[in-house]
Amino acid sequence: MKKIVAAIAVLIFSAGTFTSCITDEKDTSGPEIEIITPEEGEVFAPGDKLELHLKFKDPDGIAVYSYEIYNEDLSAPNSFEDDREIPLGGFFTEFPIIHRITIPEEINDAPPSPGIYIIDIKARDFNDYISVLRQTIEIVAEEE
Repeated sequence: MKKIVAAIAVLIFSAGTFTSCITDEKDTSGPEIEIITPEEGEVFAPGDKLELHLKFKDPDGIAVYSYEIYNEDLSAPNSFEDDREIPLGGFFTEFPIIHRITIPEEINDAPPSPGIYIIDIKARDFNDYISVLRQTIEIVAEEE
């Protein structure tokens, strides 16, 4: 009986030792986000095409991403705004995407408000960790 108890004790000790050596380093951060284009502070005019080229990377898979473009002066009239939330229909650990966005020539029968605009990019992985990246662009007044 002592041999059985000793064998069980050795087995339990060995199991605890081996499992404690396994390190599951869990990813506790949201996806990496990279804005390829536009460049920080890039200037656009009404009618220009903004190419929003994004790259996402996360070992736990990217579940959903979104972007929002808005005037930093929230009270500016005729501000250009665009936003989208895109759930991915599969499991991707790396994901590049390009959104082609036209700066409108008119908003409510007037040119869009010039100024600094903010681009907010958000991404969430399958473990519900979120990342946010912010960049600015400038929209100038329409040239006469």
